[in-house]
Amino acid sequence: MSGSTDTLEVMGARGVVWKVLLGAAIVLVVVGTGVFLLAPASFGYTGWYAYSPLSSTSFSFDGMYPLTPGRAAGAGVVVVGLVIAAGVVGWLLGRRSGRA
Repeated sequence: MSGSTDTLEVMGARGVVWKVLLGAAIVLVVVGTGVFLLAPASFGYTGWYAYSPLSSTSFSFDGMYPLTPGRAAGAGVVVVGLVIAAGVVGWLLGRRSGRA
């Protein structure tokens, strides 16, 4: 009888693992979205300016990089969460299908 209870305990542990992984993925997506939305959208003053000595045109360094480090980190956390969620859902769907 102990063999059957060991099998049930392992199957119960597997049920908990996918729930924990899916929950962690959801938390990562929510936290990453929050970081992305709350991070500053621009670098602010960069201190880099240039001018052309023979013309009256001046150039400034604005908007060249769309992602600040905070926004890039938030986007990375969202991507990791989505990859984990996709893996868990794919594993669950593959486990449900019958063997060919």
